[in-house]
Amino acid sequence: MGVLIVWLSLCALIVNTQGFALKENFFQEEEHVLNEIRNIILRDDEGDIFNATVNDYGSEIIDNVNKMLTREGFDPLPVEDIKEGYWWGYLKLTKINVTGIASLFRSGDFAMSYNHLTKQLEIDFLLGFQDLGFECSYKTAVVGIGPSGEIIGEVKDLEMLISLIIDYDLDEAIVKEYKITRSGHIKIDLRGHPLIDWWNDIIINSATTLFKGLIEHTVDNMVTHVLDQVVDTIDRVLEIILGSG
Repeated sequence: MGVLIVWLSLCALIVNTQGFALKENFFQEEEHVLNEIRNIILRDDEGDIFNATVNDYGSEIIDNVNKMLTREGFDPLPVEDIKEGYWWGYLKLTKINVTGIASLFRSGDFAMSYNHLTKQLEIDFLLGFQDLGFECSYKTAVVGIGPSGEIIGEVKDLEMLISLIIDYDLDEAIVKEYKITRSGHIKIDLRGHPLIDWWNDIIINSATTLFKGLIEHTVDNMVTHVLDQVVDTIDRVLEIILGSG
C-alpha cells in the first residue's frame, strides 16, 4: 500500500508540472515508475509510518516546474520601478528584471512519509536557485549631482523549505509549510559612469537593501503561484485516480 501511495502522489505531481492532461493510458505510459520504484530507498521499520526518499523523481518534478515557469513568463520577470529617498538624496531603479527564476534545483532530499493511521502523505523538500539574479537601470542624486548607469546583480545561497500534505481521507492536498530558510547573499556590480569609492559604496549598499526585500517578495509570489497550481491539480488528479466525488 505504501509504495502505491507514493507512486500515485508522484504521478499527480509530475502530471501537474507537465501540464494537466490525464489520458486513459496514463498508467501504461508511466509504467517505468513501477519498475524504478524498486530503486527507491525505503525504510519500513517505523510501524504505522512508511518513509521514502525519492530524489530522482523530485529532480524531475523540479525540472518540469522550471519549464512551466519559463512557459508562463516568470523568467525573466519584470518588476515595477522603485524610488527611495535617503538623507543623502535618492536612488531610482527602472527597467528591473529578475532573472534565473526558472533555475530551481533540489538542495536536499525529496522525502515522503505516509501515515497509515491518518492516511496522510507528507512531502518535504528544500529548493535553491542555481542562477538567480537581477538587472536594472539606476539614477541617483547625491548632494544635487545625479549619475546614472546599470546594475547587474546575483543572489547566492537563497534556500526554501516546502512541505505538502496529501490527505487520502479528504482526497485533497494542502500546503503545510513554506518559508525562506536562508535569504542568501547579494552581489552588485555597477556599470556606467565611474564613481569614487564612497559614492560607489552608498549606491551599492542602498541597492542591496532594496533588492533583498524585492527578491524575497518576488520569490514568495512565484512559489505561492506554483503551489496553488500544484494543490489544485493534485486535487483533480486524485479525484480521477481514486474515483472520489
